[in-house]
Amino acid sequence: SLECLKNLVLLQENEGHIENHLEKYLDQVVDLMIHPKSDVRDSVLEFMIFLSDLKMTTKVTIAKHPKSILRLVGMLVGGTGKNNDKVTKLSALILSNLSAAPAAKTYFVPYERDLFIVAASDPAVSKIITNILSELETVSWNPKI
Repeated sequence: SLECLKNLVLLQENEGHIENHLEKYLDQVVDLMIHPKSDVRDSVLEFMIFLSDLKMTTKVTIAKHPKSILRLVGMLVGGTGKNNDKVTKLSALILSNLSAAPAAKTYFVPYERDLFIVAASDPAVSKIITNILSELETVSWNPKI
């Protein structure tokens, strides 16, 4: 089924269908992000890169999922300093894409400390994470967002 999803994203005409049905399969995609097989996990992260680069509403839907940011930050922290460069970079890119949506920023606030630690300790993703943290500054200083 992962190959089917990967093939769906190749055609731009499918974006609307993917976004319209996101709520139906997001739980399963988020659960697969921590699959023990690295090839499955990598495929899911590649699909999440695509998803996280769609409309702002899609970014918010992913960000507000109770486990999505938690798992992405977990993979980011868990991969720092290890030979998980691909997982670390994909997780950082997905988080960066999600943080671009103003309404998604509040879902990042509980993870600011973890993101700061990664930004300070992993040069491979430091710039990406620093950009996310700078986006979050507006949330920290303006709690009405």
